[in-house]
Amino acid sequence: MARLEIRSEGTCSVVELGPDPVPLGYDTSGRAAWGRGQVARQVAEVMGDLLRAADGEHRLAPGERVDLGGIEVVYHAGEGDVRAAALNEIGRLLLTVGSLDDLVGRILDAMVRVLHVRRVALALLDDDEVLAVRSARADGIEINTAIAKAALDAGAAILTSEAAVRDDREDEVSIDVRSILCAPLRDEGRAQGVLYADNEGRATSFSNDELDFASALAHLASFAMGNVARTERLREENTMLKQRLGVPGSLVAASPAMEEIRRKVEKVAGFDATVLITGESGVGKEMVAREIHARSARERGPFVAVNCAAIPETLLESELFGYAPQSALAGADPKGRAGKFEQADGGTIFLDEIGEMKPELQAKLLRVLEDKRVDRINDTAPRPIDVRILVATNQNLGRLVGDGRFREDLFYRLNVVAIEVPPLRRRREDIPPLSEFFLRTYPGPEELRKARLSKAAARALEAYHWPGNVRELRNCIEQALILGDGKTIRLADLPAQVRASAGGPLEELPPLVDVERDHIARVLRATNWNKARSARLLGISKPTLYDKIRTYGLAPE
Repeated sequence: MARLEIRSEGTCSVVELGPDPVPLGYDTSGRAAWGRGQVARQVAEVMGDLLRAADGEHRLAPGERVDLGGIEVVYHAGEGDVRAAALNEIGRLLLTVGSLDDLVGRILDAMVRVLHVRRVALALLDDDEVLAVRSARADGIEINTAIAKAALDAGAAILTSEAAVRDDREDEVSIDVRSILCAPLRDEGRAQGVLYADNEGRATSFSNDELDFASALAHLASFAMGNVARTERLREENTMLKQRLGVPGSLVAASPAMEEIRRKVEKVAGFDATVLITGESGVGKEMVAREIHARSARERGPFVAVNCAAIPETLLESELFGYAPQSALAGADPKGRAGKFEQADGGTIFLDEIGEMKPELQAKLLRVLEDKRVDRINDTAPRPIDVRILVATNQNLGRLVGDGRFREDLFYRLNVVAIEVPPLRRRREDIPPLSEFFLRTYPGPEELRKARLSKAAARALEAYHWPGNVRELRNCIEQALILGDGKTIRLADLPAQVRASAGGPLEELPPLVDVERDHIARVLRATNWNKARSARLLGISKPTLYDKIRTYGLAPE
């Protein structure tokens, strides 16, 4: 059924359009009103897609906005349009919202508007894995913890309905159906909280289509909230690292392979040539890009990093190129917004996972490389920029060209200078200095940064094959600092798979089951038997952890 979205003075309502015209105007107190018996001074009326106002009649197009002098209406041809508009609005918020509170408020408003409910909430897991309501649209709303837990464990949105029979009078029996929607919020594979709504105050239960909407909204909300949190964290870490290191670059190199990369970096830093950095995931491609920037004449300019694989395709163009003032994009800033290329003006932009970019954006990137100008969405004229472009990928771009998934002309423009970063297993000489670097720059308590690495632990680190490369090594060091005594990282503090690489006489090595049991027990003790946090540290699911606890007969001391 067609719907009319009505906005005035910060409020928003959605009205279904039936066969009768809907009057629009103001009530006796001068507030916006609609519907028969509510409007004292009428300014227009809508019947189907026909808008009648003082200046004549007008057929409304789906999604069209009309300003009636203090009242703004948006026509939606069907329910799906309202949901799509709300999802689009939340997606566009990724470009404009910098505050978590503002973002959460807009998410809840979208749920109220589309689901036609008055009770919605967003709850987040605290440090003890307990759900706490962060914000809600209803006083005293209580989340059904069983349903929320089921959604978090399943990693999928859940729709439930429960009937309650009550006697209003002796001769009447009334049945209330309470319907609940709960969708999990997840960021980088980890549970963060839930979006929650119930149908109190509305006549019908939620539908499967509304379940799909809640699931899609939770996905977008998770990405948006994670993006805000990561931005704040990166700002803090960047400030902290600069203070500790006192140098612009932090490329740790001890192996011949990395020393050769350092020499290449020194040579290319003085030129504005595009550099293609390749290597497996986690090898440190962004650190190489940052080193190039820090050693270049652009070091005082901005360094802007963009992960092309982490941003939805529908948002990547706006993120990179920005949009013009007064664009017709839902949720967009009317003043317009500069994209990442303009934000990097005078400095360097680093495009990671460039192989994930869709062909239309590849063509637009090629024009930027050739013309040194960017075209904002809906803008009338290109804008000049002064930016050095560095790109990275863990894919074989030559193969993507052969498969028709990457433009050949763009490949040759990007591949002016190529730097391949080898995996950590091929440069084991870098493991000790990298381990020391992660110890000294650990973003936790100051006393932990004074810890030392035992000889046995160092041997195990050098012997391990590191499928996750430098990123896995950093996680390993941080986990060992958390689980250890804070003074020395010993072999027993390392993950089981790393300890198993320590070598030594076979008869001295404990059985694998003993290693696993002891490690799980130590993690449980370190987290005070917080099973959700323990499962995260161990890299396993909570059901798997419960199975291990039963299998090994573990219990709190």
